[in-house]
Amino acid sequence: MSFLEITQWFSPRSILVVNERGTLRRLNCPFTVLCLDAVGDLNEYRLYQVSSVKITEHGKIVYDIAGCLFFHSAFKIIDQ
Repeated sequence: MSFLEITQWFSPRSILVVNERGTLRRLNCPFTVLCLDAVGDLNEYRLYQVSSVKITEHGKIVYDIAGCLFFHSAFKIIDQ
């Protein structure tokens, strides 16, 4: 996937997701996520607010939560 294709899916202030009903939606920051694995100072099965979305130099999506960056794979987006 090229950089141009990636930037169509999200920006630092929003992300496009397909929900469980198969509908494409744009979620604007802040949005709520459930922590699936304890990472850093975050506790497993707690809710957190994503303040921005970033991409690493290797193309991995990370969430900014409380000023720290975490890989998106440790979280589940809570449908809003």
